[in-house]
Amino acid sequence: MATKTLSSQIGQKSTFVAVAFLLIAIAISYYLIGFVKSDVQELSKQNLQMLVKDRIESKLAVGVSNAVSISQNSAVIEALRTNNREIAIEALKHLSDAMKKGTPFNNTKIHIHDKNVHSFLRNWQPDKYGDDLNSFRFTILKIKETKNALSAVEVGRAGLVIRGLAPVIDPLTNEYLGSVEFIQGYNSVVDEFKKDNKFLLILMDEKSKLGNALTNEQKVANYFMSQKEADPTFKTNASKINYSQLLNKQAYEDDKFFYTFVPALDFEGNKVGVYLIGQNISEIDAAVAKSSKIVWILIAIMVIMVVVILLVQHMIIKNVVTDGIAQFRTQFIHFLDFISFKRNRYQAVHLKSDDEIALLMKLLNDTAMEFDKKQKDDMKVIGEIVLTTDKIEQGIFRCKVRSNSTSPTIVTLKETVNKMVASVEENMKQLREVLVSYSHNDFTKKLDINPRLKEDLLEVMQSVNSLGSALRNSA
Repeated sequence: MATKTLSSQIGQKSTFVAVAFLLIAIAISYYLIGFVKSDVQELSKQNLQMLVKDRIESKLAVGVSNAVSISQNSAVIEALRTNNREIAIEALKHLSDAMKKGTPFNNTKIHIHDKNVHSFLRNWQPDKYGDDLNSFRFTILKIKETKNALSAVEVGRAGLVIRGLAPVIDPLTNEYLGSVEFIQGYNSVVDEFKKDNKFLLILMDEKSKLGNALTNEQKVANYFMSQKEADPTFKTNASKINYSQLLNKQAYEDDKFFYTFVPALDFEGNKVGVYLIGQNISEIDAAVAKSSKIVWILIAIMVIMVVVILLVQHMIIKNVVTDGIAQFRTQFIHFLDFISFKRNRYQAVHLKSDDEIALLMKLLNDTAMEFDKKQKDDMKVIGEIVLTTDKIEQGIFRCKVRSNSTSPTIVTLKETVNKMVASVEENMKQLREVLVSYSHNDFTKKLDINPRLKEDLLEVMQSVNSLGSALRNSA
């Protein structure tokens, strides 16, 4: 069975974790890219809606400011006070000429109403006047009621129009004389969107249609266009979209455009149509791709970082773990040779770090040093035992093993040898004293035999005592 090195196991597990991490990161990135598209669409929707609201509000503000300005014109006031239409016709003619020269309002429509809410003068149709407006011109009725200027989107025979209205008050009597209406279309707003490479359709709900001025050529789904011109491609595609989905989600897209809308509300807050805004889908896709590119760049950076981390980890494992284990293995073999006496000297390794492997090496060094000291102590004791037994062999009994050891076996051996030497010395001393006394004809002394003596030495000492007894009897 092939063995797996520690470094290879760590490397394999680290690689597995890194790959799993990258796969999870990529999966999360795909998930985030879906959010990126939603965020881009939401931001585009908000920008388009804000843009159309701002431009419609600007038109409304312009309408009411111009209506207020005209309502304060002395000729208009005089015309209504005296019921003299000629004065008003001349005044509006000069006013229209001035606007054409100094303002962007080239086709200005101004409508003056008398205090009975009847048409007094239409500057674009001077001969049409006197018709009763009470039944359908609610903004004029509101002006008569409140005497306050207002601007609003209102349904007309040609669709939705922007109207700025102001009351005409006689400055002398403070009497309500009638009202002035400054009428604007949406063509300028549509043109502004076109310059920005965006598209706008002013759509009036077909239920709000007045008269027969609007034809099917101006129809888009269930709406009528309230503008003169529109991009043909945008108009064609806008006729095919699912308006239920658009109105529900406030956004819709097909293969060419991204759509959103703002409700068109009249002065009472009733919905009379929608402002359909469009943007090329390629611009949305480009924004999504740009935002997604950042996500993929982050993924690439993570991949590079993971690869670098794995390489650095491999180098660290090789330098710290693999090389450290190899050094420990070599030193351990040297240690085994030393304790098995294949070597008589242990070479301690120099420690360069304080990690776990270094601690093992230190433990090995300390164990070897302790074993070396113990071995030397044992050798001293054994050496003295050899010398002591040699002296005993020569008949010298006044000797003792004095060195110490921590080994229980050696200590037991030392004590046993010393006890034996002491016992033999004591027996030899008695023999020497008794035999010396016998040589001087003193046969009274007797050996004190230790009960532990056996066999030869016991027979020798018993024989000496028997000899003393025989000599005493002979004497």
